[in-house]
Amino acid sequence: RANSGYARAKVLQARFKFEARDFDGATTLIDELLKRVPDDYEAWQLKADLLYSVKRDGAGALEAQQHALKIRPDLSASRAMVLTILLEQKNIAGAKKALEEWKKIALNHPEAAYFEASLALLDGNFKTANGLARDQVAMLDIDGSTVQFDPWATLKCTAPCASNSFATYVSDVTFAPDGPYLLTPPTGDRPTSAPPHADRARFPPTPRSRPRIPSP
Repeated sequence: RANSGYARAKVLQARFKFEARDFDGATTLIDELLKRVPDDYEAWQLKADLLYSVKRDGAGALEAQQHALKIRPDLSASRAMVLTILLEQKNIAGAKKALEEWKKIALNHPEAAYFEASLALLDGNFKTANGLARDQVAMLDIDGSTVQFDPWATLKCTAPCASNSFATYVSDVTFAPDGPYLLTPPTGDRPTSAPPHADRARFPPTPRSRPRIPSP
């Protein structure tokens, strides 16, 4: 079995080729290394990067990152890429399963919290978050060492009670540059006589910092 020094050197060489845009050379080095050292997680991660960013092969990249996670389950970068690919594939069930596996290892990881929020928004069906009433929009505070739910909440996104209304779901969230408000553009429609219910939600900035949610 090749020693770890040999494997690290080969991965480093492959990374240099990757940075120099010699993608074929990097791929050849990684493939040769994995034949000799199939349990090198860094080689699997780099292979996934090559497949995803160069070959546009999401399925292949997903498989490579899953190999890396079998070797080292605590690789947050690999878990983030797995979730990214699954969400791009609209594989919500697979993404939820991958997220639950991640949370078992790192319950309060900020990126895991971001993907949890993304999954909820993609589902478009949550009215509570962490046991709190949060209709379609929940705020997370990621300033500290652990992720916490911010006390801010709004009723602006509650659907109107009208028989001729279509369902509306929050499709994105963005903050004003100076922080006094956020915008939550919805999908769907509503009666023309009804006031906008998900156009703007205001909140006061806190002395510590304005509440914020993870952003991509």
